Amino acid sequence: MAAQVSIQALDAAGQNTYVVFGIALSGNYVTGGDPLNFTANNPLPVTQDPLFIGLVAAVESSQLVQLDVWDQSGNAINGANTINVVPIKPAGVGVNPNGGGKIKVAALAAQGTAKDVEHAASAYEAAYTGANLTGFAMFTKLL
Repeated sequence: MAAQVSIQALDAAGQNTYVVFGIALSGNYVTGGDPLNFTANNPLPVTQDPLFIGLVAAVESSQLVQLDVWDQSGNAINGANTINVVPIKPAGVGVNPNGGGKIKVAALAAQGTAKDVEHAASAYEAAYTGANLTGFAMFTKLL
């Protein structure tokens, strides 16, 4: 488990909380997806980006409504596939922002092979640890 969330912008005006964030991957991948923590709680509490925009770089919510993650590195892997990261928002009500969402990472594949094979439970390759992963999340507000 080593997906460090760094909040870049947080907008809590209105009925929802909108978050723009970066993700730094390190260590080992966990089969089923690495959890994303948007709170100051352990494990691996959220950090504040140096150019953070907003009042507080942490989410106080009871439900994750939307989660999108994409790679902005633009690097090809093994001369073939780009990094494939899939956000996972668990179904149901009351998804906790402390590890409620996950990212599922694909195995690095050679050209012409499937990109949807999940990464093994092992150390991240340099292509992932050096990736520029960005995301957007929407949470309901605590009332």
